[in-house]
Amino acid sequence: MLLVDDHRPYPAAILRVFGRVLHRRRRHGRGRPKHPALKPPPGLLVGVVHKLRDAKGRVRGVRTGARFGRLKDIRRRIHELGIGRAISTSHLERLNGTLRGHQARLARRTQAMISSTTLPWTSVRRKSRPA
Repeated sequence: MLLVDDHRPYPAAILRVFGRVLHRRRRHGRGRPKHPALKPPPGLLVGVVHKLRDAKGRVRGVRTGARFGRLKDIRRRIHELGIGRAISTSHLERLNGTLRGHQARLARRTQAMISSTTLPWTSVRRKSRPA
């Protein structure tokens, strides 16, 4: 089960990772065969949170839905796991905020990655050079 916001690339990325290749039937006659399609596997549950915003960009409401799977199944699974009563991304947003606070490379608008001494692969490269 995945709980995501309504960012447009997410459905394609989820299908790229979890999807099954579905080869389409070849039609009789001439022409190029159809490209295979990606379909979600049975049992994949993806809940979506859509934030409704006003003209200034402030959140005025939240609407939830199901991208893959049934909304009823997603709500039942959330209740079984004990992570709430409705589709919400607050757990993930809190985790992301905590990680950004503890790890400088994950922080937004930071100079941490520019410093070559903090990059993990620089120590490996220095050790592998002949003396």
